[in-house]
Amino acid sequence: MPIYDRGNSFEVCIGSGENRFRKSFKSRDEAEKSFNLEMAIRKGVVKSSQSTQERCKATTVGKPIGNTLKDAYDITVKDTWSQNKSTAHVKTAGSVLKFFGGSIPVQSITSILIREMVEEFEDDGNAGGTVNAKISALSMMLKTSAAEGWIDSIPYMKRRSAGTHRIRWMDAEEELKVLATCEKLGLYSLRDFIIVAVDTGFRRMELLDFQVKEFRNGMLGLHPDETKTSKARAVPATNRVEAIIEERWDNTRLFDDLTVATLRSNWALLRETLGLQEDSQFVVHSLRHTCASRMAMQDKTAEFIQKWMGHASPLTTARYMHLAPNKLLEGKLALDAYRESFKPRLKLA
Repeated sequence: MPIYDRGNSFEVCIGSGENRFRKSFKSRDEAEKSFNLEMAIRKGVVKSSQSTQERCKATTVGKPIGNTLKDAYDITVKDTWSQNKSTAHVKTAGSVLKFFGGSIPVQSITSILIREMVEEFEDDGNAGGTVNAKISALSMMLKTSAAEGWIDSIPYMKRRSAGTHRIRWMDAEEELKVLATCEKLGLYSLRDFIIVAVDTGFRRMELLDFQVKEFRNGMLGLHPDETKTSKARAVPATNRVEAIIEERWDNTRLFDDLTVATLRSNWALLRETLGLQEDSQFVVHSLRHTCASRMAMQDKTAEFIQKWMGHASPLTTARYMHLAPNKLLEGKLALDAYRESFKPRLKLA
């Protein structure tokens, strides 16, 4: 994987041959910052006059590695939000900062990542107005970044209206294609992550932070401080999830080899290889949608799905219920039964 734990240091390793970037850092945070910046350079988001070899040798002591969202947050708080009596903007921006991680370079925040943020907040039960407030907070931080000369333009951000979002989920055929592509690319950890996410419905950070020791008696358990809703929950492992856990039993975290940064980078490579760059709904959070959608299609009740997924509001669960086949069948049977009961009185014209 791109970031390796080397005992007292963390090594970033990207690419191969003359294009290989390899560098060690004292902390994981510094390593992730370097990884984000290097990926941004390779994608053409950030320009660098140095060659790959020069970037490997360049000292980073005392120098910032790119301008991060936390940098933008600090300046916006100081120059703008501190002037307001209300602290609501700062609190809202804090939620955005927590989602992205403060170390992400502002140059790396794209419309696709913003869509993923919106999807997760909506899944948490945030109303359209609340989501819009968080979009506005991010917009303000990116405007600060533009004013500081860190970015040339601000990504497109569409404000939300209650109930207008579309649920993006994978059917069995698409899942097979996605998993096969992961294997072709050598992204075996992402393949396993996708399987576990689809079969548990865990949120991105719930799964990234999941401790192997919390798998007991066939159940994956989450403590209250590990969930978005601050409520403990546990779900049983499917056969293939249990097999993955057994393979990773010696890990501390189930996905020790994945971080927010590497997951984001691997997903971007998967999306590009699949030719889904224009599908703004193909985000990591769609794996959670897939789990809930499949349960609805297997005619599980809304109450069951809400408990499994850990939805804070039944309104969140209700988004999936139109996929339940027997609900529509019940309507057909009801209409047929009504007509049968009045059949003697009904005459065809």
